Amino acid sequence: MIHTPRVPGAVMAASVIMMVYGAQALFCSMCSGAFMSIDDPNNINDRIGKELPGYLVIEVTTLCITVLIGVVMIVCGIGLLQLMPTARVAAHVGIAADVFVTMGHNIYAIFFVIPVTDRVMAQQFGNAPAPINMANLMSTSMWGNVAFSIVLTLGASGLLLYLINSKTARAALAGDYIEPPPQTQRRKYLDYDEDDDGFGKPPPKGPPDTGFAERS
Repeated sequence: MIHTPRVPGAVMAASVIMMVYGAQALFCSMCSGAFMSIDDPNNINDRIGKELPGYLVIEVTTLCITVLIGVVMIVCGIGLLQLMPTARVAAHVGIAADVFVTMGHNIYAIFFVIPVTDRVMAQQFGNAPAPINMANLMSTSMWGNVAFSIVLTLGASGLLLYLINSKTARAALAGDYIEPPPQTQRRKYLDYDEDDDGFGKPPPKGPPDTGFAERS
C-alpha cells in the first residue's frame, strides 16, 4: 500500500492562501480590464494618456503581469499541496514579483496618475452641478485603492514568507518531514493509573470448564 505523506498545517495554510490570493489577482485583473475596455463618453483615459505619455501602455502591461502572477500563485498553491520542492522556490519568485510590481505601480500612481487624474476630473466635473462631487469621489477611490493594494500585498506576502520558510514547511518540502506517531492508546487502560495494583495485569481466570451443564 502506497503511503501518502500528510501535508503539515503550515504548508496547507500557505497553499490555501496562495490559491485564494491568485484567484483574487485574476478577478481584479479581469475587472480592471473590463473597466478599461468600456467606452467612456468623457474620454477620461484618453485625456489622461495625452497628459501622461505611456499611461495606457503601463496600465495594460501591469494588468498582463498581474494575470501572470495570479496564475503562478495558483499553480504554486497546488504544488505546495503535492509537497513539491520546486513549488517553494516558485512561490518566492511569485511573491517577490508581486511585491515589486505592486509597489512600483502604486508609486507611479501616487506621483503621476493621481495628480493628472485629479486635474482632468476637476476640468471635467469642476463646474458641473451634481449632488456628488465626482472629482473628489474619484480621487478618494484611487487613494483607497492604493492603500488597500499595498496593505493586502505586504500582509499576504509577509504571511506567506513566514509559512513557507517555517521549519516544518522546509522539512516537508525537502522530504525530511517526520509525521508524529498516531495515538493508539488502548481503551481498556484509560481508566487505570500506573500506581494502581491492577495496572498491566491480565484479568483473573475463571473456573475450568468441566463439560457438564450446571443443574438448577
